[in-house]
Amino acid sequence: MIRDRVRTWLVSASCLVLSAGSAIAQDKAGDAKPAPQAAQPVLVMEHTGLAGLVSDPRDAGLKRAMEMLPARLAELRDEIPNMPPEAATLFDMVPRMIAHPAKFAIAYQPGEPTGGLFGYGIVLSIEASDEAEAKKNHERIRGLLKSGEAKLQASKRLTGFTDVIVGPPGLLSIGVRKSGNAWRNEVVYGTVPAAEDLDKLMTLPASKFEGMTPFMRGRIDFAALTPAEKMALTMAGAAIPQQVRDMDIRFRRMGYLGEDAMKMSFESGATQTDMVSAFRMEGAGKFKKFLYMSTDPLTEADYKAIPADAVMASLTKGDLGSLRDAIDEATKQTPQIEEVLGQFKESTGVDLRADILDALGGAFGYYMSDSTGGGGLGSSVVLLQMRDRARFMAAHAKLVTKANELIETAMAGAPAPYVKLVPWRDGSTDLTTLRINGIPVPLEFTYAATSKWLVLGLTPQAVIAGARQAEGKGDAGILSNPRVAEVVKGKSGSLIGLTYSDTPRLFRDGYTVMSLVGSAIANGVRSPIDAARDPGLVVPLYNDLAKTARASVGYTFWDGEDIVMFSKGDKSAIISGGAMVGTLHQFMPIIAAAAGGAAMAQQRMMGFGPMAPAARELGMGNFDLPFITIMGELDPVWQPFGPFRAAAIMSAIPQAPAR
Repeated sequence: MIRDRVRTWLVSASCLVLSAGSAIAQDKAGDAKPAPQAAQPVLVMEHTGLAGLVSDPRDAGLKRAMEMLPARLAELRDEIPNMPPEAATLFDMVPRMIAHPAKFAIAYQPGEPTGGLFGYGIVLSIEASDEAEAKKNHERIRGLLKSGEAKLQASKRLTGFTDVIVGPPGLLSIGVRKSGNAWRNEVVYGTVPAAEDLDKLMTLPASKFEGMTPFMRGRIDFAALTPAEKMALTMAGAAIPQQVRDMDIRFRRMGYLGEDAMKMSFESGATQTDMVSAFRMEGAGKFKKFLYMSTDPLTEADYKAIPADAVMASLTKGDLGSLRDAIDEATKQTPQIEEVLGQFKESTGVDLRADILDALGGAFGYYMSDSTGGGGLGSSVVLLQMRDRARFMAAHAKLVTKANELIETAMAGAPAPYVKLVPWRDGSTDLTTLRINGIPVPLEFTYAATSKWLVLGLTPQAVIAGARQAEGKGDAGILSNPRVAEVVKGKSGSLIGLTYSDTPRLFRDGYTVMSLVGSAIANGVRSPIDAARDPGLVVPLYNDLAKTARASVGYTFWDGEDIVMFSKGDKSAIISGGAMVGTLHQFMPIIAAAAGGAAMAQQRMMGFGPMAPAARELGMGNFDLPFITIMGELDPVWQPFGPFRAAAIMSAIPQAPAR
């Protein structure tokens, strides 16, 4: 590893020396230098500072607290014994700089790599309150660098800047510069254009949203990464692994590399009532095959497969082509995979790719809703559209038969056939449930095949309700939700993707955590010596927030050759954060079960085996045959349901007789 790093640094240094030597030779020969080419931006980003993030009146308490943070950090210099002066400087300077507007750019400068980094450069530009603050920040930064024994000298490329001698692969410069009416502290690394061209490099097109105040914007031009790609491949030569070359080809096919690669732009900001965001993949149409992006819009029947009372929902046009291609690619790298697939087909009579992956596709969805089980985790429904129902159902019947045979074989030594996949019907809908007979396991993983959809869920109730909804026997569908209809009005016929989140509902589940976080922030910025510094309530009362919370709706569509992803939600940072916590809260049972399952797996690896002796030692009686041994010996059967295994075991433990 160290040897590779040294080699890289030596090559970089050589490139810099050669380029410098070439320039000197041309000067001596009297040759005229060609005019420098314009820098090609790779990435340009900007944000408006803390004020833009917490501009909503409901976030006033949070904004007050954040503005008090620098004063609190300054007090730590007297509270922490023997604090190094460098740390005190950072505590005083960094929070203030982070709160200010800033710009960041990465660019490629064709021609001579005058600053190293193989022609690439990085710029960080942070706005200061005024010239005095900018110069004060600069002197502080110089002091920190000197304390670290860095070698400093006046910059020859940027007037008024200081060069920091860090060696190859690039030159680092710091300084103060006036841009427009603002003074800025800037850090420049590598090869960058002249100072007068820095502003042009970091300028983004005007926002396309009327009435929106941008908070963060950015643009990526993947074509500008192509010189770095070619340089890396050339330097590595024949030593580069084939997997890396294949990945390079894949990235080019997907439009992330190459002279005609995609460009991406994004912006997020606030209107009077909402936080809006947009993400655009420019030129994606040329690469849609390898991006697996459908051009067919969602239909009215697709929308109706998701109920109007969904708490969260996602619906997308597409197929399983990416998974099929991944398998095909894996078989090229590992021929044994093809052998395994052949054995699977010979054993089950099912061709995984042709009978399963190719038979599913058209649209995919996921949701939680009141109608499928109260809106929590148990109401979860996954939707997969069937492209060839007859082929899929024929393969499914073979797989169920084979799975039950494997279960019976695995349980040959058990006193009874506890586990079985059971087909059944609800009206005209075919269902299959994994049942564990005779053991109180709180799980009945179920799936149903309707005329068009494969519906999967954690409970039979959710699947039955979801299947009825998909068959048109439920409500009018997600578009009848007024919160969704308001945002997608007039656009639903052209969308290829839709997402929805009932923010007011989810915020209810996340409010307690947010109030605790608010208390932590308030206590953190209060002064132990200045009672006047108090932000008050950082998080307002629940009812004051909940009655004004707005749902989050996002959608995806084609705009010519571009893919556009747009979203609209509540502009309060506190409400949005609470909704995120509430979303996580919905999945806590799975997270806890996964952690428990991992602990059990570790326990087995450490030699605790089927746990029967430990169970008897704990007074659980002859517990191994009816539960522990069975669960332990059925690892091959339970593997697909690993995250739920711990929950099943824990549910049965209270049933054990006490000593």
